[in-house]
Amino acid sequence: MNIQDKAKDEFFVEIQQTSFSDIFNLVDLQHLQDLFADAHGVASIITDTEGNPITQPSNFTRLCDNIIRKTEKGRANCFLSDKVIGRHNPSGPIVQTCLSCGLWDAGASINIGGLHIANWLIGQVRSNLVDEQKMMLYADEIGANKEDFIAALKEVPVMQGDQLKKIADLLFVFANELSEKAYSNMQLSRQIAEKEKTLVQLLEQEENLSTTLHSIGDGVIATDKNGLIIEMNPVAETLCGWKLAEASGMPLNEVFRIIDSETRIAVADPVARVFEKGEIVGLANHTVLISKNGNEYQIADSAAPIMNKAGEITGVVLVFSNVTEKYEIQKQIKTNEERYRSLLNNLEAGIVVHAPDTSIMMNNARASELLGLSNDQMKGKAAIDPAWKFTHEDKTPITPDEFPINRIVNSRQAIKNQVLGIHHPDRNDVVWVTVNGFPVLDPEGEITEVVI
Repeated sequence: MNIQDKAKDEFFVEIQQTSFSDIFNLVDLQHLQDLFADAHGVASIITDTEGNPITQPSNFTRLCDNIIRKTEKGRANCFLSDKVIGRHNPSGPIVQTCLSCGLWDAGASINIGGLHIANWLIGQVRSNLVDEQKMMLYADEIGANKEDFIAALKEVPVMQGDQLKKIADLLFVFANELSEKAYSNMQLSRQIAEKEKTLVQLLEQEENLSTTLHSIGDGVIATDKNGLIIEMNPVAETLCGWKLAEASGMPLNEVFRIIDSETRIAVADPVARVFEKGEIVGLANHTVLISKNGNEYQIADSAAPIMNKAGEITGVVLVFSNVTEKYEIQKQIKTNEERYRSLLNNLEAGIVVHAPDTSIMMNNARASELLGLSNDQMKGKAAIDPAWKFTHEDKTPITPDEFPINRIVNSRQAIKNQVLGIHHPDRNDVVWVTVNGFPVLDPEGEITEVVI
């Protein structure tokens, strides 16, 4: 089933579930029916497809309204006749004698989108050929008073068949135009309802998006395809020093002012780079955001393109976070590491830091000199490495279990003043050293490193 067929089926279901009064204004329709009946001298009524009245009778004869329809059988026959004469007939009106008393009637079906929903009936007229004898038999059949029946029959308007046919043709055109108008109105109402539903959904999505945007801990700025600001969340407003109401429509680089913290030179506009590359771009390290009030924030950010279904960039979303505190901590750590490294490298003692598995994590220049290995050769080397050759003071070899690092790892205790000789791997001599060392333990008592 294609989309059009599905929409059509859904529309038919909607019509079936909609009452006649929801489609037509019954007050206006009753007025039209009354005018039509008066203008053409016929009775008229609109019924559902089963013959049950929807509108009030217009210009009904006394015979039909006060006599025949007042009997149970007569009323049932009238409803059946209304159903048959008003049946769906797209080619024209149906004109025939009533299935109840035999008067002439006509009917035109009311259709919405091809679906038969009601009957518009006219008639209750007689010709000169009415069989009064047969009419009397019908009065007996339904239990009506014969004298009242025959008196009321004589009051029924006389109309030639061709005249009723002309009126019926007019009714058919009128009913079809009414149906088309109602069908158009329903489609229009449906389109309006769908648009309203879509609008509500869009508003809900916008509200959800706004809530999400305002809940993000990072600054977020969105621009249109010209790089003009269309959205900012509160974090972005705080860091940039601009309210959205002020910044809306402004170029990004006038609100989001960024420089290199080391050179103090302006950093290239990330939005322009996104439009140029068509992909996500990030800021370099050491980027500083200068707020409208002059405050400076170290930031990390990325900018991504906003694309439509055709793959065209329609804007850019910029996400950035304040990493000033983190940056200062890292800067301090780096400074401390450099100071620590400088201190270690200027000590006369060799320093080696081992991991719990005895591999070397760090060493100073003096240690490298004493051990006869470069920094690169030492990094990662473990106590089981065969390159290590240590001796006791009596020049007997030291077994691996007696290596300072292994003694500390196995005992979890510090050692002091262990004297040993180190055989350099690249020359045939021995360097004598005094070794001290201790384990560094975590709160659970586990070794995190060993300093020798």
